[in-house]
Amino acid sequence: MRPLLAAVLMVGRCVGDDSPPVRPEDDWRIGKITVGQPQKIGMLTYYRNLGGGFTFLEREDIVFYSLPFAPATYNAKNAEGESKTLRTIGASKLPFGGQTIYRSEMKQIGPRVHRRDDMPIAKWTRDALKRPFTLVIMSEDYQTRLKLKSIIPVLEHASKP
Repeated sequence: MRPLLAAVLMVGRCVGDDSPPVRPEDDWRIGKITVGQPQKIGMLTYYRNLGGGFTFLEREDIVFYSLPFAPATYNAKNAEGESKTLRTIGASKLPFGGQTIYRSEMKQIGPRVHRRDDMPIAKWTRDALKRPFTLVIMSEDYQTRLKLKSIIPVLEHASKP
């Protein structure tokens, strides 16, 4: 089962690597700097976004972003009327101040039709208000895991009352 999952993830990564990077101006929730100047943490730069989380940049490209919303899916139709299921950011808030960390990929759903797929790659979560947060990483990619671990201090600082 594990080799099959790894193969599926690798195929997904190959498709995602050809997509253009998400620029800060592409999404109102993640694209605007709301508090102060961007700050550096390791190889990444971050800032608070309008969606209630953080946007993490490598150079000027968005690597991933955190938002306090659970993932959802939606059906997009291409020009031929075929339907494809894409991931997006849902409307329901995560309990106890949690965050979902997303990465965006552009998916081709028709000959000239592309839609954004907001892929959840980690969760900053806890199971009760007084319990500590943990980072649950869903990505198998070593570099992504390393970058996600580097943002823990940012998430911890933001989680303190």
